[in-house]
Amino acid sequence: MRPTWISYGSLFGDGQTNTQQQYRMSLPFKPRILILPFAALVIALLVMYKANQPTQQLSPEALEAIRNRKPAQSFKLHDQKSQPFRLDRYLGRHKMLIVFFDPRGGAAQNEQLQILKAGYRQLTAHGEKVIAISYATPYANRESFKKAPDYQSHAGSETDYFPFHLLSDADYSVETQWRCLKPGDPPLVIPSAFVIDRGGDIYWSQIGGQSPIPLEKLLRELHQAR
Repeated sequence: MRPTWISYGSLFGDGQTNTQQQYRMSLPFKPRILILPFAALVIALLVMYKANQPTQQLSPEALEAIRNRKPAQSFKLHDQKSQPFRLDRYLGRHKMLIVFFDPRGGAAQNEQLQILKAGYRQLTAHGEKVIAISYATPYANRESFKKAPDYQSHAGSETDYFPFHLLSDADYSVETQWRCLKPGDPPLVIPSAFVIDRGGDIYWSQIGGQSPIPLEKLLRELHQAR
């Protein structure tokens, strides 16, 4: 009887010959085995970059507003064109800067509104909305535009003198609601400013205090709001 030969490969391996094993070793290198280590390296570098970035410092007023955050109260008023304006049209969609001002002397002569006008493009560079409110009627606001030194050089209609909504709160209801009114006969508006975040909450506010508020401060608070 002739002996039966059994290869070691059939007993202990996959039965491949030396030639087959050499062929597999000669196959081109597959780069996909490096995908996971490379991804881990990228994530580690991103974490290190984020950790080394300077932390954004919030103002004391903004920190206080965050601790006592509350939703902005909606209202409906008329603008300088005598057109209705509803705040809830923008709540939860845009960041907003709302300014209450004293209209005595005229809206166009108000220093705070002139700051808003000069910095309007910066204030609204990312879709933010600017709104100014007083008890002056739309007609009184339009008349004040004609007395502005730069009115003659202004291009457009008189209602476009200010590029933002100039609202009339003739019955003091919104100024009372937002606590920007000093009781008296007649009542006096307390110059104030509010930044509303995209969630519809009051992120920062200043009632009274420094007036007018510098453009740099308004820009900083708008930028820091989420």
